[in-house]
Amino acid sequence: MDTPLLEEKRIFAEITSLPKPKWKLPLLGHAWQFKQKHIHLKMEAWADEIGPFYQLNLGPDTFLVTTHLESINYALKERPDTFRRGARMRDILGELIGEGVFNAEGSNWKEQRSILSESLKP
Repeated sequence: MDTPLLEEKRIFAEITSLPKPKWKLPLLGHAWQFKQKHIHLKMEAWADEIGPFYQLNLGPDTFLVTTHLESINYALKERPDTFRRGARMRDILGELIGEGVFNAEGSNWKEQRSILSESLKP
């Protein structure tokens, strides 16, 4: 059985083997290519160009990006037990989209997801 550290290293190695957008700058990574109000459009364009799974470098951090619907649904349903964000990712998401279900963790996520699910029922 792998230790959490070995598992984290294995996952990082898999993510860093994925394709990535062109024109990464030292220190900034791909962040310099974003316009604040159109981040999602840039990420969609990269997915069209690269594929549904790619890595993205924002400053010193590397992230997995996916537009693969089944993978997104699985991750959203399995959170928070299987898919957790680090503190750095929560900070970045907090700056981009504020506090909410997409960057909540643990019991806070379960509570917000329950409220959101109820509001989306027909």
